[in-house]
Amino acid sequence: MPPSYSGGGGGGGGGAYQPPPQPAYHDPSFDHPAAELEDFIGKNTQGFAKEGPSVSGRLEAFQPLPVTLKRGHCYRMVLRLEDGAAFSDRARRGVAFLYHNGDRGMEVNGGPGLHGPTGGVASAGCPQQTAQATFDMIANWGSATDKSRIHDLGTGGFTLQLYSKTVSDKELAARKADEDQQIAESERFREEEERKKRDRMTHGCQLCQQKRLDCIADWRRGASRETCEREYSSCVFSEAGLPSPQYCR
Repeated sequence: MPPSYSGGGGGGGGGAYQPPPQPAYHDPSFDHPAAELEDFIGKNTQGFAKEGPSVSGRLEAFQPLPVTLKRGHCYRMVLRLEDGAAFSDRARRGVAFLYHNGDRGMEVNGGPGLHGPTGGVASAGCPQQTAQATFDMIANWGSATDKSRIHDLGTGGFTLQLYSKTVSDKELAARKADEDQQIAESERFREEEERKKRDRMTHGCQLCQQKRLDCIADWRRGASRETCEREYSSCVFSEAGLPSPQYCR
């Protein structure tokens, strides 16, 4: 006889099977051993030199740091946590390094990012124009919808050190050409996707409108007006990619 999985005796009965709790998500960047950090920093700042003094602070009181990024230089920001400092559980789900309002006038993610639980490196690139920017460090889990806890970073001290190296006008021009090409390709892709979306909508709406008219006119089928409208809505969703026939024009 197969074993029984019903609850025990009495009126209480057995509860439904409860799967074991899953561990909370954390950013895999934290999995690198802390001992690897200095090698990681060395590889990502090779050819760079310190730019000005380091800045000290505490994670629980972090404030975005103003930085001047000059044309003719490339920049890296290095973060090191001090002994005893630790990121919060929220931050361990993901930390982003950001530069606000640089020469591009927009927010830029600074990779390669964290490497282990005690620090990382954030590239600011090589600005085409001298700019006053702001370096920020945020706990970005859920920040797309709620920015109230982006600086819930943890506790303990840290240091930030800016590094720079010179870059020639020729190299800057090559970087600019590469960036412009990537932007143009991205714009072409976006325009092509928009065209495909418009074509699908136009073709789908025309097809579904004709099916609706055929449904209403087909007296042999005997479908009610309600059935024809329901099939019309379903057709518009599947063929035109629209949530409702009201978007068909």
